[in-house]
Amino acid sequence: MKTQIFKNSCTIFMIVATCTMMFSAKISLSTNVEKCVKHCISNQCMKVSGKPNPTTCEGDCKMFCNTQLTSHEEFIVPKSNGVADTIPNYICKKFNTCS
Repeated sequence: MKTQIFKNSCTIFMIVATCTMMFSAKISLSTNVEKCVKHCISNQCMKVSGKPNPTTCEGDCKMFCNTQLTSHEEFIVPKSNGVADTIPNYICKKFNTCS
């Protein structure tokens, strides 16, 4: 009985922790975008554009900041050193079919 209660409480805790991390990441990204937009409007767009308009600058800066902050996402992919991975690599290198 105690084990089942403990298991249920751990499951609930994991769900809450996962949701907290997701919301934290979303808030962090939106804060960074807001800072970037404020900096972009005052320092770049208003000085560069011929007809400075805060509304058009805000739209352009939001698009620029969203792509700038999310365009350099990188993923770590582990390289396996097993036989199943070695044989295709050998064939790829031998027949020069690597992409």
